[in-house]
Amino acid sequence: MSERIKGFVAVYGILCVVSIFLFAGLTYAVGGCPNPSPGTVVVDRPNSTDVLVSGQTFPIELTFNQGAARPSQYRLYIRCFPSGWSLQNIIKIANCDFLGACPSVYYWSVPLVSSSQVCQIGVQVLDNNFGVLDCDAGEQFNLVPSDPSLLSITPSNGVDTPGSPGGVIYTVSGGVLPYWTATLRNNQIDFSITRVNGASSPQKILKSSGPPYKFTVSNILSSPCADTTVIVGVQDSSTQKTRAYTKYTINCP
Repeated sequence: MSERIKGFVAVYGILCVVSIFLFAGLTYAVGGCPNPSPGTVVVDRPNSTDVLVSGQTFPIELTFNQGAARPSQYRLYIRCFPSGWSLQNIIKIANCDFLGACPSVYYWSVPLVSSSQVCQIGVQVLDNNFGVLDCDAGEQFNLVPSDPSLLSITPSNGVDTPGSPGGVIYTVSGGVLPYWTATLRNNQIDFSITRVNGASSPQKILKSSGPPYKFTVSNILSSPCADTTVIVGVQDSSTQKTRAYTKYTINCP
């Protein structure tokens, strides 16, 4: 074999090894993991009953069952058929704490699409050496363009500072009346900063007093001030109890 051919074979072999290294994680995401810890992580939502709408904020929910192996981080992927898993489609890298406890909810800003698609969320759990402990590919779900007849909440991803007049006014449309509203801080339901229809005390139901159907989330925070992300949610009264979410960030001066 000539030196030129030998050199070509050597370079080709290196490229193959590099390719395998780069894309191994994606293969594991759909085809299993090396030495997995079965059931370490499960994608609970979105699932086959969910319809995600362009532009909404949706809670990706995970269940972690910590075993002997201690996770360091996890990575969330999305793929929409017929496409496969791709390094370009990582939507979140989240760190776990020093005890291996990982965030179980990620509020995802659903991308804009012009036509309905069938998609899937996958997750990888990694150790401190970035070895793959376990993976899961969630159920297929539908991702659809924004539709006025579907439940929605606007504005999306509001930002405010404490003490600014009024807070943020949200408008709900679509779905089936009446609506139920809620705000979440630190993944806990908190009605203390919600004002519906100008009422002086929090209410859980946004009644048929519109359209438009509006409610206010105030920017009053307890001292000392700390930057706070609030998840603003609304649920309609349809049989499926459809929900829509958006994020509201209150930044301290």
